[in-house]
Amino acid sequence: MMGHLSEISVCVCVSGFEPSLDGTRCVDVDECAEEEDSCTEEGEECVNTDGGYECTCMEGFEEEDGACVNASICLLCEHSNCSRVSGEFRCVCRDGYRVSPRDPTRCDQYCPERVCRAVCHRDPDLEERDMQQCTCPDGYIVDLVNRTADCVDIDECEQQMCDHLCENTFGSYRCICFMDGACGCEHGFRLAEDGTSCVDFNECTNERQCPGENFMCVNTQLRYKCVCQVGFTSRRGLCVDRDECVSAPCEHECVNTPGSYRCLCYEGYRPDGTFCLEIDECAFSYCDQGCVNTFGGYVCSCDPGFKLVEEYRCVKTDEEGPEEGAPTPDPTSLNEEPDPTHRPSAITPGGLVGIIVCVVVLITLLVFAAHLGLRQRGRKSSSASGPLRAAGEDSHSLQRVRTHSHVDSF
Repeated sequence: MMGHLSEISVCVCVSGFEPSLDGTRCVDVDECAEEEDSCTEEGEECVNTDGGYECTCMEGFEEEDGACVNASICLLCEHSNCSRVSGEFRCVCRDGYRVSPRDPTRCDQYCPERVCRAVCHRDPDLEERDMQQCTCPDGYIVDLVNRTADCVDIDECEQQMCDHLCENTFGSYRCICFMDGACGCEHGFRLAEDGTSCVDFNECTNERQCPGENFMCVNTQLRYKCVCQVGFTSRRGLCVDRDECVSAPCEHECVNTPGSYRCLCYEGYRPDGTFCLEIDECAFSYCDQGCVNTFGGYVCSCDPGFKLVEEYRCVKTDEEGPEEGAPTPDPTSLNEEPDPTHRPSAITPGGLVGIIVCVVVLITLLVFAAHLGLRQRGRKSSSASGPLRAAGEDSHSLQRVRTHSHVDSF
């Protein structure tokens, strides 16, 4: 038995086409829908064609040297004039105008000189009266002279637009800049972000200012000055340490340090700023039994039947003392802070103050008694010399009188 071979025909499509679903014909391939990387340049759009596609310029773009350039701005230009500049289209204005910096499609009046002819609407009737239909660019004012209208530049610098220095320009002004970059401002100032006002320039931002040891820079209006750091004083051009302890800022003891000082307290006190607070050692159970807190120390005591040993331990009176070799407890191990006074104070600060006050009072009384005795002695000497002085005055008042006897002759 012989077999029969069946022939199968297959349709092959050319580039840009593909077989239909029934395989009997070829249909166009929409490359614009299937290929994402087609026509990706700026302003391009994909247009499908039979067997292929084309990249054309979108509306508002024009083809220039094989590229699509945005020309939509040309439809909006106020003076309906557009040209390509540096690869892009820009609006072009008529003479006497320039493209507005606020809107690239608008045209503003422009005058490159101090005086320019004004732009006037041709209305003879209105022109005969006041010519107010004439306009000038910003920064200019209409000047009517000899029946003509001119635009004269306004000197904004006369209105003190800048804080310091100002330069008038045609139609505007600017705060001038110096070679050192301090625009429009005197030395020690810099131009603010608004471009017109001046703010103080902090020269102390330069770390090279005031290079001396212990100096610091202080910014001032228009300038700066070098001063000594806190805790130092100027002496012969140098900043030397100031001894703050001379003014006795601490209640107990003062230790001078470079540029500062440190307060210390006597034993039995703790520091609190420049003051010293008394420590209540009895609150930390340094004594076995009784405890009396004193200024700067404490005193331990024992109950009846006990005696004090080593100034803080209490043992029964029938004991001769602590066993030899027995470890002595360390009071400081009971509490680390604050450190206790190692020995009870013999003379308290209050007692010392009382002694000083008594001595001062005694000296004052002695001085007063001596002064009183001298005054009484002076009074006695004055009373003794009184009668003698009176007698002398009487003797000086007596005068010798001579008498003459006359004999009458008869």
